[in-house]
Amino acid sequence: MTATKLPRQRERAQKRSFKVPTSPLSIAALIVVLLILIAYPIGWLLATAFGAPKGFDFSAFVSVFSSETLLTTISNTLILGVSCAVGAIAVGVPLAWYTAVSDGPFRKTIHTAVIATYVTPPYLTAIAFTLLLSPQAGVLNTAFKSVGLPTFNIYSMPGLVVVISLHVCSFSYLMVHDALKRIDGPLIEAAQTLQASRAAVIRRIVLPLVAPAVTGGALLAGIIAMTEFGPQAVLGGPAGLTFLPTRIVSSLGGYPPRWDEMAVLALILVLFAIVGLYVQRRVLSKQSFITVAGRGITPMRMSLGKARWPAAALAILFAIVATVLPFAVLVSGAFAAQPTDFLSPANFTLHNFTTAFVDDPVTARAVANSAGLAAAAATICVLIGLMISYVSARTSSKARNVPDYIAALPLGLPATVIGFGLLLAVINPPFRFLYATSALLLLLYIVRFLPLATRALNSGLSQLSPDLEAAARISGATWFTAIRRISLPLLAPTIIAAWLLVLMPSMNELGGTIVLYSSGNETISIAIIRLNELGQFGPVAALAVTIIAALLIVSNLANRLNRGGAERPQRKAARKESK
Repeated sequence: MTATKLPRQRERAQKRSFKVPTSPLSIAALIVVLLILIAYPIGWLLATAFGAPKGFDFSAFVSVFSSETLLTTISNTLILGVSCAVGAIAVGVPLAWYTAVSDGPFRKTIHTAVIATYVTPPYLTAIAFTLLLSPQAGVLNTAFKSVGLPTFNIYSMPGLVVVISLHVCSFSYLMVHDALKRIDGPLIEAAQTLQASRAAVIRRIVLPLVAPAVTGGALLAGIIAMTEFGPQAVLGGPAGLTFLPTRIVSSLGGYPPRWDEMAVLALILVLFAIVGLYVQRRVLSKQSFITVAGRGITPMRMSLGKARWPAAALAILFAIVATVLPFAVLVSGAFAAQPTDFLSPANFTLHNFTTAFVDDPVTARAVANSAGLAAAAATICVLIGLMISYVSARTSSKARNVPDYIAALPLGLPATVIGFGLLLAVINPPFRFLYATSALLLLLYIVRFLPLATRALNSGLSQLSPDLEAAARISGATWFTAIRRISLPLLAPTIIAAWLLVLMPSMNELGGTIVLYSSGNETISIAIIRLNELGQFGPVAALAVTIIAALLIVSNLANRLNRGGAERPQRKAARKESK
């Protein structure tokens, strides 16, 4: 044996001894679990549309597409999606420009206002606007009438477009804001050195660089607008407007239930989402060539000149309309004896909170259900997400990325469709014992929000060098000890952030919950919709204020943890350099 072969053999022996203890059987078991959770309900949705389990036919398609009201439903859905996509561009892009590259005042305040619209559930925004712009008793409409100004009917397609656009503009904003931040300032300075005008710089450099983000954000906003059940039900229902999600949910109450026709409607919604996501991916795939790589980026900054304060006034107007007014009317309604009147010392009461959290047994039960389900879903999603991320990042199996791909499937599916797919899966054997149980809602939240946990943990694990575990193994530690003493402590902030990322949307999920809930397992979102339908705006406002406050606190905590995790390697490097 030659001397050169000995080090290679020792290296191969070390690699075998430090091998991650995963087997094809464990990866296969993980894939099977994910297929049952995610692919099985989608399979039942497809099969039911074609007549299963009774047979195979196209009668449901014939019945649905021969309906006289289908064209109106589809056109309403498309009009809403396209209008909100345009609204997202019209509002989100100028705001992103203002906060990312301009020298306007109050940029952090405007950024916080946009994040608040992103965090706030859209059905709560819709309820707030009913208190502001209801035709009969809306606070703003009453004020408009008193001074002879025309009123605005929020129960209409324009009202729906405005409310949803104020929510989905945050998606355009965040994407364009990120793209603008990654434009290298020297590019702009070079163009200005060559005597290019400001208009030419914007038209020939900035706009081409952010165009994929603009179109991608608009497409995402349009998809979300078409599939968002809450605002469509709160504002579109009283106006007699029907959309695909509301039509699916309303059909659930029919007798006998036409599962096959509802499955066809769900597939139409899935088709819209798939087409939109495909176009979005095609557009965003062109974004890679605009990244300036190889060296640091100096963010560009442009002066607004004389337009500085007019631009600030428009940005503040957005913050007032999108966040201040809705939040103010909800806070006022929560503490006012008459929710439609302005809050005053004579009108102050805590009775709405007592009614919401103590007197109403359904609401009190819903709060406990939501808290328990959200905590359980977040914990399970993090555990499954850790397994998926670890298999993907630390093993060499050819199938290591398959669990990650399966877990990402729900990203493109509307919540109503996921809920309906789960419902079809449990009304047929062998999972009938799950029908009308809290466990079914738990499965909904796991399926829907597993991608959030997986994405966060993938990112955190990719920043953690495998050499750390290898070093621990060289020192004699077992694989389990290396994971427990090295990897998990370093990943702790990411794990907590992933847990919070799942907890927040699970607490207020509505689109799928409205399909699956039953008496006894109501959640907060169901309790709010129920109280809103009963006209109890005071308890609704009390619940909404509590939820929004909790979401903002949790969101701030998650952001701090993410920021701390990202800055930790830099702090370590700085300490090493100082030594």
